Amino acid sequence: MTVYMDNYYTSPDLLRDLHIRGIMACGTVRADRKGLPKELLAAKVRLDKHEYKVAQNDLLTFCVWQDTKPVCVLSNFHDPQHVGHVTRRVAADRNQVEVPRLLADYQQHMKDVDLCDQMIGYYLLHHRSKKWWQSCKHQKKK
Repeated sequence: MTVYMDNYYTSPDLLRDLHIRGIMACGTVRADRKGLPKELLAAKVRLDKHEYKVAQNDLLTFCVWQDTKPVCVLSNFHDPQHVGHVTRRVAADRNQVEVPRLLADYQQHMKDVDLCDQMIGYYLLHHRSKKWWQSCKHQKKK
């Protein structure tokens, strides 16, 4: 089983525990999480647009990639040597940019989740309802 998650849940400790249980996991990670390689964090590294750095520690692969802002991704099953491609738009042109495989997989799988959330948002009904105690108060006046 493979799980993709956003930065609210991802941490090195969680990914190690999931790996022990046989669950592969990948997700964006907040730069201030404990256990990340300090030399690759955004405050220490200046990267050009679409440039990336990758590090591996035992089971975990960590990547920082410079898009419009730095993106940190952590995985417990990706090989740091494998690369993938993502599409980026520059003006009217769409370009394929080479990125680490863990970032390409994350973007591919989280796009479906984000699209599902977007579609659900279109169909939410925002209706007003009366509070039960207000309706009882009106009934007593009659």
